[in-house]
Amino acid sequence: MMSQDFNQLKAYLDKNITEKKSPGVQFVVANSTGILFEYNSGMANIEENIPVDSDTQFKMYSSTKLITMISVLQLAEQGKIELDSPITNYLDMDFSPAITVRKVLSHTAGFNRNPFFKELHLEEEDSTFSYSDFMKYAIPKYNKTIYEPGKKNVYSNYGYMVLSALVQEVSGTGYEDYIDKNITSKINLAASDYLGFKYTEKTAKGYQKRGTLMHWFYTLLIDTKKYYSSKTKKWQGLNNLYMKGLGFGGGFSNAKALSKLMASLMENKLLSENSLKESFSKQLYKGNKSSKQTLGWWHGEVNGHPSYFHPGGGGGYSCEIRIYPKSGLVRIMMMNKTQTFGDLKMFSDIDKLWLS
Repeated sequence: MMSQDFNQLKAYLDKNITEKKSPGVQFVVANSTGILFEYNSGMANIEENIPVDSDTQFKMYSSTKLITMISVLQLAEQGKIELDSPITNYLDMDFSPAITVRKVLSHTAGFNRNPFFKELHLEEEDSTFSYSDFMKYAIPKYNKTIYEPGKKNVYSNYGYMVLSALVQEVSGTGYEDYIDKNITSKINLAASDYLGFKYTEKTAKGYQKRGTLMHWFYTLLIDTKKYYSSKTKKWQGLNNLYMKGLGFGGGFSNAKALSKLMASLMENKLLSENSLKESFSKQLYKGNKSSKQTLGWWHGEVNGHPSYFHPGGGGGYSCEIRIYPKSGLVRIMMMNKTQTFGDLKMFSDIDKLWLS
């Protein structure tokens, strides 16, 4: 029965997604025993005729927030952070004492969206970039609140940059170093797996579909002469670009590495059972309204299965990490095209093809 469902899924990906919605696609379904279904298709680089394979890497963008959330909850388990304490107990910053760690995790702290569209640099400029220095500049610059903490639920990249500063301050190590030591090294990655913050020779090139509203939107946001590369009739290529906000959108990975990350999380290798359940708990704002986010996750249901997930997308890439804890299932989808609003609905709908 499951095999037939996966056959339907493959047919859908072949017909509707690969080289139509995105030049290249990775799709993985896994559990604690390993990969149950793996799909790698299309082109990682159109101009150089490089196909997507299981080792191809993509930008995670906002899916990186799950890594930051895990880091914060690990430090809470160690007694170094109290979730309901003001974040100013740990960071010397000009924030209201009503802004707690929990509120920042659940996007109810009062911060604005701050998408940081223009906080980019080219790959060749990265050797001079320091994330710690960027945070010292960006956190004071964008620290205005737009509502009373706890009164609204507004998704905020800025909040997760603050959380990455919290990880650095409390752990006494750099954000990337913390992730490498306390997360990446604990999930039994193979040599061909990747979870990190840098382009490699296996990173797929990012593209935007030409002639779309999103393509037009990006021409208004970024310096196209600097950040755009070659184009085909259908696809506008992007140069290799780093988003400066590592803690909210700087990760790179491939689908099989992310499936191991999520399987390890559900097996309580990264967080205790209680901490993982806490991360799933619905958070309240304005007294009794349920937030669209838990502590780091979005929450929903597919074919009667509760799911926890986080999409990530921006210039050149689109992905989503989704888990089904009651079934012990992980689903990862990654594409090398700029994310659109239609992708977000598709991420939920596509699982109906295989999840019975």
